[in-house]
Amino acid sequence: MTSDRIAAFSAACILGIAGAASALVWALREPSRPAKNTSGNAAVSPDVKPSPGSVGAPSPETPPERVDNPLRPDPALSPRLQAEQDRLFREHFAAARLLLDQGRFRDAEFEIRALLEQRPEKNPELKKELDEIARLALAALEEAVDAAKREPARARTVLASLAARVSDEIAKEANRELQEIEDRRAGEEAGKKAAEAEKLAGEGKLREEADALDAAAEGLPGNEAAGVKARAEFWRRLARYAGAMDAAELMQVEAATLDEVEPLVEEFLIAEDPDKRNTISQKLQTMESVTPALVAALILRGGKFNEIASRDYVESYPLPGGEKREICISVPEDYKPDRLWPVFMNLHGTNATIDYCRQYAPYLRSWARGRFIVVQPASARKSGWGPMMIGEQQGPAALQYVRAKFPIDPDRIWLAGQSMGAHGTWHQAMRHGDLYAAYLPKAGSPYGAYGKNWKEYLDNLRLSPSYFIHGALDPMFPIKTPRAFAEIAKEQKLNVDYHEFANSGHEGAPDDEIQKSFEWATDKVRVPYPKKFAWTADYLDAARLSWVEVTRLDARVKCDNVQFVDQEKKPVESRSVMQEPARFQVEVKGQTIELKTKHITKIRVFWNPAVVDLTKDVVVKSNGKSKWKGVPALSIRQMLDEARRTGRRDVVFYGSVEIDAP
Repeated sequence: MTSDRIAAFSAACILGIAGAASALVWALREPSRPAKNTSGNAAVSPDVKPSPGSVGAPSPETPPERVDNPLRPDPALSPRLQAEQDRLFREHFAAARLLLDQGRFRDAEFEIRALLEQRPEKNPELKKELDEIARLALAALEEAVDAAKREPARARTVLASLAARVSDEIAKEANRELQEIEDRRAGEEAGKKAAEAEKLAGEGKLREEADALDAAAEGLPGNEAAGVKARAEFWRRLARYAGAMDAAELMQVEAATLDEVEPLVEEFLIAEDPDKRNTISQKLQTMESVTPALVAALILRGGKFNEIASRDYVESYPLPGGEKREICISVPEDYKPDRLWPVFMNLHGTNATIDYCRQYAPYLRSWARGRFIVVQPASARKSGWGPMMIGEQQGPAALQYVRAKFPIDPDRIWLAGQSMGAHGTWHQAMRHGDLYAAYLPKAGSPYGAYGKNWKEYLDNLRLSPSYFIHGALDPMFPIKTPRAFAEIAKEQKLNVDYHEFANSGHEGAPDDEIQKSFEWATDKVRVPYPKKFAWTADYLDAARLSWVEVTRLDARVKCDNVQFVDQEKKPVESRSVMQEPARFQVEVKGQTIELKTKHITKIRVFWNPAVVDLTKDVVVKSNGKSKWKGVPALSIRQMLDEARRTGRRDVVFYGSVEIDAP
């Protein structure tokens, strides 16, 4: 007989016993009431003689025997009823035994305790039975625990099933054993996950490892989980510097080192007191765990960034001269400061204010779809975005402000502009071409941007690509000018992709085409340390690109004192501008840096391992002549000083050498 059939049979037996007992109790309590039989005729009690003319009616001379407990012996009962009580007791006892044989310990105990209450004189026998039930239940628990330990995956099924069939006390023990087994199993699984996670770190996948450790911690008990979570948090913290220093060296950095060095670097970069900077520098240089590579990584990726709600923020930021301008920053959904965020900067057109930026923000956010931070600075004093310094400085100043608040990705910053903003986009490309990964000028060209010599600046556009949009029906900037520039760009093989739309006016293009241009930009990545480039500038402050800086211009070149005015023809600034701009070309060939210069007397080369191997001899040539040879000297102090001087944390330099350019 199968187990299912045995269970069904046992249940039927128990129900039958219970039904018989119930019927007997009814009969004993009210013997005068006729009991129904299956034939539909009234059943007559055998102890009662029916009176004439009434079927089943009790005789008034024979009072019925009554009993309050059909199982408890009563001396007043007849021997027949006492025998019936004993029979019922045996049947209930047998039912309890049957339940016990089925492993239904809780039900068996319930039956025995019910009998004990009804037949206290049976105490010794029933107590012995209760002890036997407890012994067998404990044996079943031990067997179930052994089975659960052998097959932890089935532990819950085995022990939970037993807990439903035993007393509350033993069920509690079963649940405790189950919890221990599941905790042990979870710990083993978590240990395996943690071990697998450690492999990710070896592959440089620190963020993935942190996520894996967090998942592993979910299955661990309190103290162990806390330890794993702390490890995950450290890997996540370390992941910020991945890519900013050698992976093997990064893996050797300990939490205690970061705890001490991170705040020192941040403090140095903002310290006004030179004595304080000296103290910090000396301390860093005496720490064995601090290397130039670590300091470089902290300059590039360090900072304290807080979680901030996703919405549009209007704030003010300082320009180099101290004047403040407003900026609208759109923080994406799901923003977390535990990773680098790309930046999309948009320059508005003429006469727009910060209110326009705020109104335009939802459009840009809807396109961005939470992928990056959107930044919209407001132009300064109606002076546009260039060629005045106050306009040209706004892009870098806005980025420095955003970098102080958010962990931005310096290699994925894309610049767009409409109308006056398009002119500003070209100005940024020609003055700060090493900051951006792509340009999106719309309805505005660089034609004539820097006077009669403007074509000499076009090499500055080679660093990053441009997606240039113009409408053929533009009434403000007739199509003739952008077409002429597009031809020049094609002839000189500039990195300019020109798109003209026949039915568009000053808006530049249909909205879907503008969205297309935005998407084009998002896969563009900046090269922070290019090995071949040319740069043109007409004043000293603009004569730097990435790791090459002009430190002295040729004084023999004549200069003009130029007065710059705003859109209302009001004076804004004046500066000395070279009549013929200075220019340098750079090309790295192995360990040799070759420079070609024009109107430059001194130039400085900054060291970075992405340019040359800093552990070997480097040769620097200018105009075909060797000017310097040697192994570059690396200086933590110079790294910090340079970052503080320029305010830039998108590049870092380990030292430098200044040479005569002629």
